[in-house]
Amino acid sequence: MKFLPEPGLLYDAISYGLIYFNHNIVKQRKRNAANESPLMFFDKFHIGKRKIEPPQTLYPFFWFNNRRATLMYSYFSQFFNFDCPDVPGFLATLKTREFRSFCVNYYLAPFASKLNLERVAAGDPAECIRAIACLADQVTELTSFVDFFVDFDSLASELEYFLAESYRRLEGFHKGYSELVKDLRRELEVSGDAIKRMQNIDANHSMLHDSYTIHLMEHSVVFALRIGEDRYIFCMGASSRRTITHWGGYYDITMQSFGNSFGNEFMYKIIQELRKGDDTITMLSKKLYISRSTIDRCMSRLYDELIVRIAKKVGTEIYYALDPDYFVVARERILNEIDSILSDLSI
Repeated sequence: MKFLPEPGLLYDAISYGLIYFNHNIVKQRKRNAANESPLMFFDKFHIGKRKIEPPQTLYPFFWFNNRRATLMYSYFSQFFNFDCPDVPGFLATLKTREFRSFCVNYYLAPFASKLNLERVAAGDPAECIRAIACLADQVTELTSFVDFFVDFDSLASELEYFLAESYRRLEGFHKGYSELVKDLRRELEVSGDAIKRMQNIDANHSMLHDSYTIHLMEHSVVFALRIGEDRYIFCMGASSRRTITHWGGYYDITMQSFGNSFGNEFMYKIIQELRKGDDTITMLSKKLYISRSTIDRCMSRLYDELIVRIAKKVGTEIYYALDPDYFVVARERILNEIDSILSDLSI
């Protein structure tokens, strides 16, 4: 798979605008399995020296109501060239008539029978006022939409500057998380089947010629965009591994499966030893005085149950480690089961 940094950076610039203007909506989202705030990376970026304050007039480009994608994300997903990423070229399109028409249709397509959308796109004052009246019950911060329709060209230039400057500053911010490139590449390889199920992609689809990118602002989000006839770009949030964990390979963790693993004397000893650090089957056999064949058999079951993962390979030796995400999900499942029992007992 090919790593493309540009789409993730541009998506982050757009997401930064979305969170900035819709802060109260976004912060209501649930925390992920690791109890991380949905605003975690936004807060880190916004309080730092790289933060940027967009003018309130740009609000219509990032308006969000939790029911549909923002205008800018819709435009980005449809018109950005993922095969040959050209961020300056994409941003230049924000000052075209085509983009203006896209914006008008985004908001006013449901009112096409009441409005002349071409006249709205041309900036006709009377028709723009009628357009704003149509949106009165649909959007908040209605006054921000006056310039959006009447003085669109000036706003488009401000939008281009804001996204270009955000992109530039985010490049430096992303450098602090460079290890994520390797980690999420590994996650795509290990959890490819789960990710394909999440995105409704054919199970037989080969990801060999697909691409991936990494974004930080909406760090629990993972999604795929189709490019070409049979290729995708996977947009991986910095914490999306936890999203995949919840959705995919860990969905069948139960009290019974947990008990089967921890109730087995040999597997329990292996788990306790791995708490001290990564180990190979040979090393575990020597430390625990258990036959290599028994360790091998137990490790295979622990790996299938996702309790352990492959940490690294050195020559022919494979080092195993406990998978922290398993324990995050297992803890949640077990506590929910216990709470349910206590509720039935009215304790």
